[in-house]
Amino acid sequence: MISQYDAVRAVLRDPHTFSSRVLDTPALLFLDPPDHDRIRHTVNRAFTPRNIALLEPSIDEIASSLIGPYVAAGGGNFITEVAGRLPVYVIGAMLGVPTDDWEQLNEWSDATMRTMSAVLGEAEPGAVDASLALYTYLGKVADRYRSAPNDSIASRLVAFESDGEISNDELVIFLQMMFVAGHATTTALLAHTLECLATDSDMFATVAENRDLVGPLIEEMLRMYAPLQRVFRVAATDTELAGVGIPAGSNVVVIVGAANRDDRRFAAGDRIDLSAADTAHLAFGQGIHHCLGAPLARLEARVAIDRILDLAGAVRLDPAHPIVRFSGGSMSPLKTTALWLLVDPATG
Repeated sequence: MISQYDAVRAVLRDPHTFSSRVLDTPALLFLDPPDHDRIRHTVNRAFTPRNIALLEPSIDEIASSLIGPYVAAGGGNFITEVAGRLPVYVIGAMLGVPTDDWEQLNEWSDATMRTMSAVLGEAEPGAVDASLALYTYLGKVADRYRSAPNDSIASRLVAFESDGEISNDELVIFLQMMFVAGHATTTALLAHTLECLATDSDMFATVAENRDLVGPLIEEMLRMYAPLQRVFRVAATDTELAGVGIPAGSNVVVIVGAANRDDRRFAAGDRIDLSAADTAHLAFGQGIHHCLGAPLARLEARVAIDRILDLAGAVRLDPAHPIVRFSGGSMSPLKTTALWLLVDPATG
């Protein structure tokens, strides 16, 4: 188990010594070079900064359609009404799937994340079937873009498959991981950010008055509450780290959450400090597996938080509904499943 910042960063940046092949799948997250590099180089061409920036009007429209009614209603379960829906709707729009299917895709996405718990022998009955259903659905989405291409990110990815740069299985698995990773990351980020603002009225007022602090707030939330608290590697060769011998074949658990609070690297440590926000955190990974969707997650969070600050005069926890968290699973040990808030509309 690796928890110090420097050691965690070293492991994540050394794919030749610490292999990501902990699951037998063509998913990018679990590939090593050269397969990883080939697929990553291909899909990077669809996820350009320009293509991500072009999504902002659509993200703004979706966020406003969710947050406006939520604030007008005086709040509710922020997870089910906003945080859990926004990223699914955004990715659904990117894929061009019917809006009527978004809720079903949300359920399949959650199930796919749970199937990853098979890393530790924690597979959940039924989750594999739901994961396969999502795979089948996205395969049909790819088929539609083959016959009717357009300028969307999804269509660009399908074009790479048509050109022989990636296989059909690699394409559909990538679309599935895009859905799952994009959903889980942004939902967790929004949940922790709103919980923070709801429990610290001074911070809410400060960020509402100075919107330049939205960016630092997002980075501190990512550092303090990384969506993936731990990831896994396998030692490809005999090696040594921080004076500890690691035999080839050893399972290596990389505790990202601890590294992000290492006070030898981050002055704030276990505290939220907007003046010390540092993008050197490891919430989105490091090295060749740095999250491809990190710019999209940051964009979605910034737009959503700005809309909440535009429309809400105050946000606080609803004492009638305790926060509910799901604890378990191999990828992230803490997930907020219910966050009830009371929201006062902004005046003036």
